[in-house]
Amino acid sequence: MSYYPLELPETLLKEIQRLAQENQVSIEQWLLSAVTEKIEAHKVVQLMQSYAEKADYNRFDQILASVPDTEPIAGDELL
Repeated sequence: MSYYPLELPETLLKEIQRLAQENQVSIEQWLLSAVTEKIEAHKVVQLMQSYAEKADYNRFDQILASVPDTEPIAGDELL
């Protein structure tokens, strides 16, 4: 593992300490998890953007137009 010194605002550090304690993990473990989650979320956004760039929206509209107009299943109605 590598070491990276990190300066945090006091209010943020207190919140991290609270959350780490609440989750029964060390501050280091909590921060590692938080950074990992952020990286994975960023990767998902990039993947979705690449899918959107490749999407054929005309074909999508054609497919949607072919769906029959029926009443929703009970409990699936829009409010």
